Amino acid sequence: MCMQMTIGRCGIAAYDRHTETVRILAQHIFVPNSWGGKSRAEIEAHAKRSLYQAQSDNPQPERLRTAGTILIDSAMTCWEQVRPAPPKIQISPHPANPGRVMHRS
Repeated sequence: MCMQMTIGRCGIAAYDRHTETVRILAQHIFVPNSWGGKSRAEIEAHAKRSLYQAQSDNPQPERLRTAGTILIDSAMTCWEQVRPAPPKIQISPHPANPGRVMHRS
């Protein structure tokens, strides 16, 4: 299924109050295998474009908010699965300046 067609269907589903359909389509759009190597900004931008596309179908504001929440949630769930591992931090068990004592004036 073409990505643009899937985005358009999110808008139609949002208009018709089919939140479960929006959820399934969002999960289809944000499959982690398709987003490996992408930045969080790229994934979020795609969610926003999807929401703007859905907005063009003029759903009621509450339905649009629900669709937006679903799209952003799916995008962030995708990011959590594809983001790079955080750097390892080495914390020394020794204080930085063991002989230096701070005095209050």
